Amino acid sequence: MVQHKPSYEAISLAVPSEFDLRCEERLVQFMAEAVPTFSEEEQHQRMHILSTITNIFEDWVRSVCLSKGLPPEVANAAGGMVFTSGSYRLNIAEKGMDIDTICVAPRQVTRDDFFDSLKAILE
Repeated sequence: MVQHKPSYEAISLAVPSEFDLRCEERLVQFMAEAVPTFSEEEQHQRMHILSTITNIFEDWVRSVCLSKGLPPEVANAAGGMVFTSGSYRLNIAEKGMDIDTICVAPRQVTRDDFFDSLKAILE
């Protein structure tokens, strides 16, 4: 089994001092004021938006598969997945920030399909 070493060694393995804990507390307080986070309602709204985008993408994948002559049962099972990335995925997004998404389609769906037909659906 291959052992992986970290790129850099830890600066210190000591437990935090009182000073470290006070600094952390001040940093957390500053971040709460300087970088407001989403309310629970705003988080639910973003989750609803992601769910809607996923449904649109899955419907689009199904329609592309049908347009290419695949049987309905194959088109219905084709799927299509939407993943989040970036600051949203890391749960460090600020208010007003975008949600980076990655759309994954089965091999029957090409880049040309994406840039030609999905564009028409969203316009």
